[in-house]
Amino acid sequence: MMFSLQFNTSLISPQAQLFCRAGVKRMSLKTADRIGMTIAGGRYEIHSHIGTGSMGHVYRAFDSRLETHVCIKIPTIARLSDPDFVRRFEQESRFLVKLAHPQIVNIIDVGVEDQTPYIVMQFIGGGTLLNRMQDANGKLSPRPIKDLKHWLPSVAKALDFMHGEDCIHRDVKPANILFDDHNNAFLSDFGLSKLLLEEETPEDNRMTAKGAVVGTPNYVAPEIVLGKTYDGRADQYSLAITVYEFLTAQTPLEGPTASATMVNQTTKQPPPLTKFIPNIPLPLNAVVLKALSKSSLKRYSNCEQFADAVMTTVFNGQSSHSIPTRQSDQSSVTGQGSTVVNRPTKFIATQTSKAVSPGKIPCPKCEKKLVVGSQHAGLIATCSGCGGRLQIANDVESLMLLELNPNYNSQIHASSNNDSEHVNTVLKTEVFGKTLSERQAIYLIGGTLISILIGAVWFGLQLNSETVKQQTRRQTRTISREGNNVRTEIVKVPVELAYSFLPEEQGWIDRQIAEFSSLNSVNAKVNFAFTPDSDQTSFQLMKQSLENDSGHYPALVSTRNTIEAQQLKHLWSQKFPDLPLYSREESLYTSPLVCLMWQSRYFEFQKKYGSVNMKTILQAAVNDADWNTIASKPQWGLFRFSMPSFNDAHWGDLMLLTATHQSLNTSEPLTTLQISDANLREDLRRLDRLAITPRSNEDAMLEIVNQAVQSGPDYADILILTEQAALKALPELEKKWNQFVQVVYLDPAPQCQRTAGIISQTPSNKADGAATFLNHLLNSESMSKLANEGFRPATGSLSLFDIPVFSRYQLRGVQETLPTRIAIPDYKVMQTLRDTFERIQLQ
Repeated sequence: MMFSLQFNTSLISPQAQLFCRAGVKRMSLKTADRIGMTIAGGRYEIHSHIGTGSMGHVYRAFDSRLETHVCIKIPTIARLSDPDFVRRFEQESRFLVKLAHPQIVNIIDVGVEDQTPYIVMQFIGGGTLLNRMQDANGKLSPRPIKDLKHWLPSVAKALDFMHGEDCIHRDVKPANILFDDHNNAFLSDFGLSKLLLEEETPEDNRMTAKGAVVGTPNYVAPEIVLGKTYDGRADQYSLAITVYEFLTAQTPLEGPTASATMVNQTTKQPPPLTKFIPNIPLPLNAVVLKALSKSSLKRYSNCEQFADAVMTTVFNGQSSHSIPTRQSDQSSVTGQGSTVVNRPTKFIATQTSKAVSPGKIPCPKCEKKLVVGSQHAGLIATCSGCGGRLQIANDVESLMLLELNPNYNSQIHASSNNDSEHVNTVLKTEVFGKTLSERQAIYLIGGTLISILIGAVWFGLQLNSETVKQQTRRQTRTISREGNNVRTEIVKVPVELAYSFLPEEQGWIDRQIAEFSSLNSVNAKVNFAFTPDSDQTSFQLMKQSLENDSGHYPALVSTRNTIEAQQLKHLWSQKFPDLPLYSREESLYTSPLVCLMWQSRYFEFQKKYGSVNMKTILQAAVNDADWNTIASKPQWGLFRFSMPSFNDAHWGDLMLLTATHQSLNTSEPLTTLQISDANLREDLRRLDRLAITPRSNEDAMLEIVNQAVQSGPDYADILILTEQAALKALPELEKKWNQFVQVVYLDPAPQCQRTAGIISQTPSNKADGAATFLNHLLNSESMSKLANEGFRPATGSLSLFDIPVFSRYQLRGVQETLPTRIAIPDYKVMQTLRDTFERIQLQ
């Protein structure tokens, strides 16, 4: 869920409305020059420079109209010339106008002074949460748990308010939580797209990461890093890390760089808080780690529920720490040899739930709605559903789940009245307006289900008396006379699949179609849009349908790679500019590009050039030419390498894009300006002329493997292939030529990725069938079979090294983690690259 706001200019004065239209110029004023100035017709007098925020400089000023100090935010001079930055500054003002809440820093005014936009906000002068977490030397130190009450509940309420307005903060962290002079906490800084320094430094971990990811690396939720759909639980994740850092003075997933930190957010589990502060209560540790779950579905439903769970542990007396304390600090001597020690209670509250309607409160453990009346106030009860021990609040507005205290030892600690196992009452659920126990509810629901079943049987018997005409409409009968046997088959919805597969995929996709079509539980049957032995591809089929304006498209389409998919989306957008190509698109597998080398030659090559990539391959082929020059190995002859041609119908565009990124040594998205680079053109020309490329009409990867197996080291020293082709070639090469082979990943490089999508214009019944088949392809059993063919499955439920074809060659260089993924450029850039290469060939 992302916020999308329309600027309601009726909320702002006419002068301030200029902000939306003003053309921004560079100003000669420096930061210090603005001090003492007045703006907005003398209303605001700037007194001092506070610092630099997410969108510019922040000043303290005096508002003569309201007679109070305010905060004024003005973009930096360097940023004013950037139209995109100005747009984001405007976005921040729009965002703040919509949010009016006691715990959110309020916007007072927006305006333009000498063509420079500014925002006037409430002045909060009590410092930030980050300030309170630092000692006199500016170093972070653990804070007492009881201090959470000063800011966590109010910040959580502010965030839930935002989420109710369809807004996500996306940058919750200690520096963005402010305090006023009365110790009230405020949520601030909604400049969500921060501009960073050019170089990554450890300091970037506390700033917004450079690039497309919105948020601060140390606090950003994994779903935002991965580009997935997210909601308010992403802010809850950031809030939980803020709590973690507040209590331990540690950011749990910080890496050496901003990029490494964001990778950690998606792959690593945070260590327990007790690793850093041993006396943190285990229930509190569990609450914070739940809010830090990688899956947002496993977190609390909202921020306030998370804060309530945290504060429950605080109010249970399990929270007196600031730093690990000595035992002597926890006791007091009352006489010789006598010590009073705080005795832990037998039960502690771990979760809290609040009333959803008068008299109905969900159980904190099983979430069944329980009926609670005024007669239950303050009692200890049992849930009739899960048997959980519950404490009913005195105001009958909430329930606390009581669980055994892990710190309690009955052999050491004396019991008290509060530790009794006795319960006062059993809370029941309400079914059909009746208050029932669990057993009574089961009997009632069971009886209802039996009645429904009897009715269904009766209805089924009635169907048998239908006319022949009615039966013919619903089903056809395929009757084979084999003795007295008659087989009846229900007609299934036909789902047309356009799938351009590699030779290694054909067996897998055929098996999946056969298995799916034989399932009695689905009413769809998958058919190929064209025969597997046809020369036609999914891209060609869709292109013809669009050109002929036939209006008939396959329900499910999978092109040979993501470059073709990008081209198809471009053609579709020209025909249907307001309609996406796919209503749903899923990744099936990935296969990165690798260099396959004879291991003895790999070691010599690495010793000479340091690394294996297309630049060093060209250096070896052009400058050194033979192994005698490279490694004093004349018996190895000339240096040779093989790869699919840049003109190959299937692999050409992928290889061309790979060579371009390797030549430019960039993992950033390719631009048309970069393609004009003279060195790049020379590299492409040399690669095209020097590479040994397949000449037959077979699949190029397959032919390279066959030639290498047949001729061994005499064919080529380096084979540039997909990882899947390399894994299939490895056993044959090593067995026939009795030499080890090394796998080296090209990085940076695009990857061969297979996606499948449901065409958006597919009728609903066929779209449902296509979606069911797509789910069938993505299940773990199907993905495991695909992985056995050497493809990296899309599902994250499989561990790569649990697949023998991958784990067998781990010592040959096969990696579990993918190299840097390169974004496929848009159609225009890709077409420019192709045109450039064709001109190179004509030279």
